[in-house]
Amino acid sequence: MLSNIYNSNDSHEKIAREKLFKELNAKGLFYANVVHWTTLFLLPLFWLLDYLFLPDKWVDLLLVRIIVTVLTYAIYVWGNSAKWPYSVTVSIFCSVNVLMNAIICATLPVTNMLTYFLMFAVIMLLFNITIFWKPVYSLLQYVLASVAIAICFRVTHKYDGFNELINNGGGLFVVLGAVSCFIAGNRYELLSRDVERTVEE
Repeated sequence: MLSNIYNSNDSHEKIAREKLFKELNAKGLFYANVVHWTTLFLLPLFWLLDYLFLPDKWVDLLLVRIIVTVLTYAIYVWGNSAKWPYSVTVSIFCSVNVLMNAIICATLPVTNMLTYFLMFAVIMLLFNITIFWKPVYSLLQYVLASVAIAICFRVTHKYDGFNELINNGGGLFVVLGAVSCFIAGNRYELLSRDVERTVEE
């Protein structure tokens, strides 16, 4: 009889865990879709900013952004059709966009960096306050961006020190990026608890 009770408890716990996993996955997939389509629909805004702030380079940046947008959409469609976990799909398409923005920011003339670093920080904040993923994913995106910025800046600005990078937007990005990672971690914990309470009810 005791064994039946234990088996019954185990089955209930297993069902509860499966239900919790499905709920968390559904919520994560919803927010991943929101970020993906928001990123696509913001493309004209980026074109406008490029045209206003970099009139001599906006065509080149337009082509880069179109290529990255097509690649991002392909990853999104492929990931959904292959039934990848949403965290894998969203991590890959976020990484592609993070790398693009990091390279653009770090290779611009120093006088134009501040505007683009601010825009990049806002993008990172958008990702981290919208996507429902474990905090480690936010941290990985932040580290990827920081390393890419440092390498690209060193390659393209050989005669400028890193103090130029920090004073012209790099420092702002570092601070706002760290804050957005903190927000992402707290948001994940809060939403996870909400879903868990909903499942228990």
